[in-house]
Amino acid sequence: MWKHKRLFFVAGGILIAAICAQLLYPYDMALPLARSQGSVVGFRTRNELAAQFQQQFESASVAVANGDRTATRKLSALGATLNADRMADTLTAYPLWLRFIPFSAIIMQPQVKTLDVELAGTKLQENTASIATELSYSPTDATLAINDGKLAVVAARNGKTVTAKDVRSALITTQYTAGITKMTVKAVNAPPARADTDIATAKAQAELALSRTITLNIQGKGEFTPDVATRASWLVIKLDVTPATLTVDRDKVLQYVNGVNGKVAVAPQSMTVTVVDGNETGRSGGTNGSALDTAAVTDELSVALIDGAKPATVTAAMQPVAPGIIYARSYTNSQEGLRAYVAYATSTQNVRIVVQQLDGPGWGASGRADESLPSASTYKLFVAKMLFKKMDEGAIHWDDPILDTNVSGCFDRMTIASTNPCAVEWLQQFGRDNMNDYVHSLGFSGGTSFTHPTAVHTTAGDLAKFMIGLENGSLIGGDYRNRLYQSLSSHPYRNGIPTGVKGTVYDKVGFLWDYVHDSAIVYGPKGTYVLVIMTKGYSYAYIANVARQIESIMYP
Repeated sequence: MWKHKRLFFVAGGILIAAICAQLLYPYDMALPLARSQGSVVGFRTRNELAAQFQQQFESASVAVANGDRTATRKLSALGATLNADRMADTLTAYPLWLRFIPFSAIIMQPQVKTLDVELAGTKLQENTASIATELSYSPTDATLAINDGKLAVVAARNGKTVTAKDVRSALITTQYTAGITKMTVKAVNAPPARADTDIATAKAQAELALSRTITLNIQGKGEFTPDVATRASWLVIKLDVTPATLTVDRDKVLQYVNGVNGKVAVAPQSMTVTVVDGNETGRSGGTNGSALDTAAVTDELSVALIDGAKPATVTAAMQPVAPGIIYARSYTNSQEGLRAYVAYATSTQNVRIVVQQLDGPGWGASGRADESLPSASTYKLFVAKMLFKKMDEGAIHWDDPILDTNVSGCFDRMTIASTNPCAVEWLQQFGRDNMNDYVHSLGFSGGTSFTHPTAVHTTAGDLAKFMIGLENGSLIGGDYRNRLYQSLSSHPYRNGIPTGVKGTVYDKVGFLWDYVHDSAIVYGPKGTYVLVIMTKGYSYAYIANVARQIESIMYP
């Protein structure tokens, strides 16, 4: 009996001691078996707990992922605030009534599993926007290219779009722990504009073209095999169409074929055709050459490169190449020779020619003499003729005032300096229609016109007719003839007919736009003749050369 009472008193003493210990347990200390994020923190004061929580908060990070990208931020950088007191309350809460329950201090095992934080403010807003940008990316289009003779393929890939709103929602609803807290946000897929299937056919063709050895077999000359880099340079991938296409740059293939042709072709030997006075008198030399039909070979190589159904070997035969013809032209010192030269020059070049001997045998030749074209300053000869008529009629005198000089001064400006104001003034006084009527009444053709819509026109035949009439005095005589002769021999424009011939030359030049003319009376050491040369697109050096050729035929 005493033994039982003794046990009762011992048990009672233990319970009273436990309650007393619990009543004396500090209110600012975590309960003995309290845990914070997996670690036992019993018997730590609120200050110690707060320091631990702060340290955990400062080291805590957030990893936000969208599936294949992750953006990491410090929790503190997100603008989060830590409520350490509330976390400590959870671990130290031990009300008085519980303290009267024996061993309740051990039975109670409070836990803090996450950091008690709040997120708000501008830092949160800034970070949600930057995280959304970091996790978003554009789609990648499927791409096909040939680099350094190799095929480069980029597979298509979806892009992803993450919004700042979704990032913020994930951040403020997540419970954070010490270390790294991982979370996933919703991302919207953005498909590429060009899928892998869009380049599949072109890719297969390119792989075939780069792997397939193409051979050009030239009969009797051997085989030529373009290397992979050369074949690759022929290929053109077009990604701006759907599906993508593979084509062949024909110009580059042709460049290769031309290079081969340069190695195997045999140049023909030209044939010389002798022509005297426009009549063929003989032929000599002339052998065929041989060359590839470069256009046909280019087409076959282009097809063989990308069409696997075609043979990889292209066979070509050399084609005959006819010899060129070199004409050896010569002209006898005869009227036939003169006419043949003028006919050839005026039929092959943009030139009109009239030549007429005024003594001796009286040879003459002309080509395109009736063609009417801008006269340039040669029309001033006709103005001079009208001026002399007005002077004969007493309507105009040499000392009459005109512009800033007199008629004599204006005449020199028109015929020697070949300036335009005096001629234009006289045309206005005489009237262009009257000029037409007058020159036509003298027997000049309708090809000479002062009313043409673009410029005054004339013909080589009319200029020759004028110079013949001037030389023999039938058109202009006496003092008028002498005065005009003086002008035609003293002007500065002597690079045409005067340069090409011997003797004394009286000429009137004209140059307008790309028209260059010269009309002359030539008093040569062997004879007198009139020569008119009207050109388009040539120079006075050309005119001098034509004059030289003509005089050499007439007067060797």
